[in-house]
Amino acid sequence: MVDGDVAQGPEVAAAGRRPNGALITVGFALLCLVYGWLGAVVLWYSGAGLIRALAIAGVWAAVTVIGVLVFISRRTDRDGSGTVEPGTTSRAAGLVHGSLAMGVVVAVLAWPWIRTADWGTPGERVTSPDGRFVAVTYDWSAMIDPGWNIAVERADGEGREWFWRGTEHPEPVEVRFAGEHRIEVVDGAGVVWAVEFDPETLEPSDRYCTNTSYCHQWPWDQYTRTDPAG
Repeated sequence: MVDGDVAQGPEVAAAGRRPNGALITVGFALLCLVYGWLGAVVLWYSGAGLIRALAIAGVWAAVTVIGVLVFISRRTDRDGSGTVEPGTTSRAAGLVHGSLAMGVVVAVLAWPWIRTADWGTPGERVTSPDGRFVAVTYDWSAMIDPGWNIAVERADGEGREWFWRGTEHPEPVEVRFAGEHRIEVVDGAGVVWAVEFDPETLEPSDRYCTNTSYCHQWPWDQYTRTDPAG
């Protein structure tokens, strides 16, 4: 009788040290949520757009959590104890991080389609003297303050480059062509913000950002000046 008790002791102790499948699942689900949240922040900050960043990160997190749930459930003992087979935790961790690595690779490859700028609502349009180009003012909201993005575009809709972005003050009151390839923005104080642009690429000579707090994301982070040229 004593020998039997001694023989069973290590088995019972080993079984007691085996982790619970439900706890492991919850732990990895929380880990996926953290990774998903960080991924959404990185995507948004890099120019993916808030809604798109949240959607992409949310889909990754959901798919990964489901995969981990299925994996752990198949390695959970059927005796009602809820414990899992040895090595389950490390393999589940490998599954999560492998999924994360794959997600990063896919995001990098698909980045040209993921990244998008929130231009706002198109408003006033001013056409160049030769009719080939248009200066378009886009309205957007900076929290409770109004904001504007001004871009030069081809009249046929092919191509667009921004050259002025601002919020509340100064407010653009007039946008005009001062030549075929020169655009001037006049603000409420009468200050003129002028740029010239390449007719082939639409690349402006300057990109103005009047409030750098709203120019930390692509493509607004490409600004070159915060005040008018002399």
